Amino acid sequence: MTIGQRLAKTARKALEDLAVREFGREKILESCRVAAAQGYMTCEIRPSIPIDVSTTDHAKTLLAELRKEWLQCAWIPYAVPGQPAYKILELRWDTQRPAS
Repeated sequence: MTIGQRLAKTARKALEDLAVREFGREKILESCRVAAAQGYMTCEIRPSIPIDVSTTDHAKTLLAELRKEWLQCAWIPYAVPGQPAYKILELRWDTQRPAS
C-alpha cells in the first residue's frame, strides 16, 4: 500500500468516526426533540468542523433509519468564504407520512 493510499484510508476512517460521533441517532433525535419543544418543525445539525460527512456509510444508514420514523431529511450545502464547503443535515417532521 502506498503512502497516498494509507493517507486516504486514514482520512476515510476519521470522516466515518466523525459522522458516528456527531451524527449518532440518539444525538440527532435529542436535537429534534429540543427544537420541537421550542415550537420548531425543523432541526439543522452541523458538523463541528467544516467537513462533508454526507457521503459516509454511517450518514447513508442514518438517513434511511430516520426516514422510517417519518422524518424528512436533506443535506443542505453550506459555504463560508475562506473555508471548505460542507453540508448541514436538515430534518423536518410533519403529522402526515412523507411520500415514498
